[in-house]
Formats: sequence, structure tokens, C-alpha cells
Amino acid sequence: AVCLAHMLLGGILGVSILTGQVQLSIEPTVLHTDSALAVVPVRLSNPLDEVTGLRIDLLIPRLDITLDTILAVGRAANWLVQYDRASTRQTTHLLVFDPGGNNLSPGDGPILNLVYRVPQQGVFPPAVQVVLTSANLSDAAGFGLPVDLADGTITIQPNIVIDLGSVEADQGDTVLVTVDIQSIACAVLPGLVPAVDRSLV
Repeated sequence: AVCLAHMLLGGILGVSILTGQVQLSIEPTVLHTDSALAVVPVRLSNPLDEVTGLRIDLLIPRLDITLDTILAVGRAANWLVQYDRASTRQTTHLLVFDPGGNNLSPGDGPILNLVYRVPQQGVFPPAVQVVLTSANLSDAAGFGLPVDLADGTITIQPNIVIDLGSVEADQGDTVLVTVDIQSIACAVLPGLVPAVDRSLV
């Protein structure tokens, strides 16, 4: 009777009943400016339910940081990722599924790597949001899974080279040491995260 009620109620509401808490989150990423690519993991926690597919919309509110590719990893390593960019170029629509019909087993960990191309001259502000604007997940029965979303950031850190040089001197001499500090990006200012304009979705 409980199973029958579960099926009937789930069918009416279109969602899975009596499931564990499902979370989809963007992992914080730190990129040093000698690299042009930022690899941003997308983490899925589904402790009880199998997942048959995901539809994800994500937004990065910068035109100078572009999506290079998306890789399926971890439990989803053999899954197919289809994606397209909206006309704003800042929003990306993803569809993630297994063409063979296999379900994603319960677990916790990264399932996607978002690879963004970042200008090597640095960006300002150096902390850039990656926003999950929406996500639809389905369970093994085809019902929708309630999911909590958590955004992440890409933090651009400059490479700073300090060259003290070399100098020869006798004991007791006064010498001048020149410190040359070179940075190929702007300084990291904590807490400066641009506001997200969700009208761009």
C-alpha cells in the first residue's frame, strides 16, 4: 500500500518521494595567471537515488571568460555531455545522460569539469562567479528529483616573481639590493565578486 501510494503521489506531482537530499554544486577554483585554462568541477551528491539524466543551466557573468569544453568525469565518465551557448554567450545549457540507458549510481563527487578560457593578462575583479541558474534531475523511475544548488567562483591569482639579484662585496661594505617585483595580473582583492544579472539567463 505504501509503494502504491508512493507511485500514485509521485505520478501526480511529477517528483520523486522519500528520497535523500540531492545537491549540485560548483567547486571553488583557483587559477594562477600563467595558465590560460580554469578547470571548474561540478559536484553531485545523491546519497540514495540513482540519476538517469541532468539538464543544467549555468551562467558566468563575463564576456572575456569563455567556455572551452566540458568533460564528464568520475561516476559520469562514460556519459555524454551536450551543450550550447545562449545568445548572450554568458549562459550555457547542458544535457548530461548515458546513451546506453545506464543510471548514475548514488554517491558524492565531481561528475563534470567545466573548462574555461581566461585572459592571461588577468581580470578584474579577480573573483568571478559561476552560477547554477537551474537544474533538472530525474531518478530511475523517471520522476524529478528535488535538488539544492550551490554556486562557485573562479579566483584569479597573479604570479609574483621576486628577484633579489646578486652582488659581490667585501666585509664592511655597504651594498644596494634592488627588489624587482613582477606581476602579470592585478592584485587579488578579497570579497570583490561582481553581481550577477540573472536577466541574462
